[in-house]
Amino acid sequence: MFDFVFGPDYAATKPILLLAALVMPPLFVRQLTTKAYILTNEGARLALIELSGLIAVLAILLLAVPHY
Repeated sequence: MFDFVFGPDYAATKPILLLAALVMPPLFVRQLTTKAYILTNEGARLALIELSGLIAVLAILLLAVPHY
């Protein structure tokens, strides 16, 4: 389907687009959990979770993007 829509010139971007498609649904769940942590005054735990998520995203980007 991807090749039909975008053509063979964009075949190298398939893994990054697949990664983006898999990450989008958890982003909506993240918004709900962030609001829940704020409502329950769990700010320190929320900060640790956000920091670990940021480090994971940066690691994924550093591993995935330079190949293209």
